[in-house]
Amino acid sequence: MSIMWSAGMLFTTTIAFGSFAAEPLRTAALDDDDSKFFEKAASADMLEVESGRLAAKKATNSQLKKFGKRMATDHAQAIAKLRALAARKGVALPSAMSDDHQKKLAKLREEKLGKDFDARFRDLMVDSHKDAVSLFEHTAKDSQDPDVRAFAAKMLPKLQQHEAAAKALPMILEVPASAPSAPIIP
Repeated sequence: MSIMWSAGMLFTTTIAFGSFAAEPLRTAALDDDDSKFFEKAASADMLEVESGRLAAKKATNSQLKKFGKRMATDHAQAIAKLRALAARKGVALPSAMSDDHQKKLAKLREEKLGKDFDARFRDLMVDSHKDAVSLFEHTAKDSQDPDVRAFAAKMLPKLQQHEAAAKALPMILEVPASAPSAPIIP
């Protein structure tokens, strides 16, 4: 009888354990704002990486080339950290940039070399970092998830440094065609 009882207990335990083991690991569900944070942050990092790589190749201003390389490196590291947090939170990151970011990158790719490209890249860096700083500030302050809030707070100083550095990049202006020094009187 003890063998049958042991076998029955083993069978019952196996069935019970198997039903629990089949359950996926559950994490606390993220609210909509935190889910959108992952999407927006991933897209922004992808934009920074791709536009940085492009500038490293196409920029004519050496400061912009160097800044492009730095953006590609720093944001590749940032997206790796974001992926790790997303994995812990059970969030799937997008595999492509948002439509808005894709359009901005396409415009940069289409820009002719020289001052036009350099000016568009600088403007893109200022605008995109302004948006990223705003996103991370909001998330660091208002996220309902303590891990997401801590991640945003940790990454924020680096983004603020990037924004300040982008604003300090040289302004690339179109030089107007020289106008006659004195009006021509017929």
